[in-house]
Amino acid sequence: MPGARLKICSYNVENLFLALEYHRGEPFDGLSEMQFRDLALAQFRRRQKPLRKLWGLAQAMLDISADIFMLVEVGGADSLHNFNRHFLENRYDVYFLEGNSKRNIDLGFLVRKERHLSVEAHSNRELPVDVHAYQGSYRAKFSRDVAELRILDGDHPALICLLTHLKSKISSDQDFRGTDLRSGEARALKNLYEARREKFPGVPILIGGDFNADLGSEELKPLRESDLTDFQDLIGTAPEERTTIIHINYHAEALHQVIDYILVSPELKNGVIAEGSGVYRYKGFYDIPDPLPATLKEKFRLPSDHYPLVLNVEL
Repeated sequence: MPGARLKICSYNVENLFLALEYHRGEPFDGLSEMQFRDLALAQFRRRQKPLRKLWGLAQAMLDISADIFMLVEVGGADSLHNFNRHFLENRYDVYFLEGNSKRNIDLGFLVRKERHLSVEAHSNRELPVDVHAYQGSYRAKFSRDVAELRILDGDHPALICLLTHLKSKISSDQDFRGTDLRSGEARALKNLYEARREKFPGVPILIGGDFNADLGSEELKPLRESDLTDFQDLIGTAPEERTTIIHINYHAEALHQVIDYILVSPELKNGVIAEGSGVYRYKGFYDIPDPLPATLKEKFRLPSDHYPLVLNVEL
């Protein structure tokens, strides 16, 4: 395992719901969107991810060809197994971890079978999150989870991958834009990272996922003040090339945002390989990356509203 190269991809796949209760082995090619939705039970059809978006996800993921996919917004274990089986040529072993999501969008990992990696997957959904709000302090849990994948060398971790999806910017009566809870989650995530550093000294660790805020924001200050480093800084990605999501505001302006990250511990810094690492752009004809969307219509055509992050690393 020491000296091994891995390609790791962190990807918010945007509501990956794929129910196939009525599928009898018929090919998906040629099915209309309505026919495809009818393959699911009636109660699941409204949230079924469109077939054309599933093909788009598959095209991107097969092109990336990661050894490990760290996936956000997975709509259940069956969805991830179905997607791997029918759209990714069953190339991966599936690890799904049910978290605390009220929308049933949880976290999962895909590990390439041909790499024969020995792994363990763990949930940290019960980890307490201390929230400090104007109304007072209270204890909560992560909105989803911090899913943990340990790549083993014998019985000892050779790499620990922590995956999270921090609180969204949807407001509640007590928490405007989710800032208080997201801040608490950032502190708890840093504490978990440091606990793993203490338990497994010298073991490289990375944290990936959708942070729902810029790393320079006040709520993510605990992560920024840790010894973690954004891999984009290590490979020198230009600011304009780091966009992971486009927000179209009420004035129809396309705002480029960075809310998806892969942060690496000091042990991984020298192992980051710049070639092939960065933000992946969806491709059109002749494998030419498409321009970033400028309108809601263009954004809706994307397989996901997020762009994947790809990290090549040598342990």
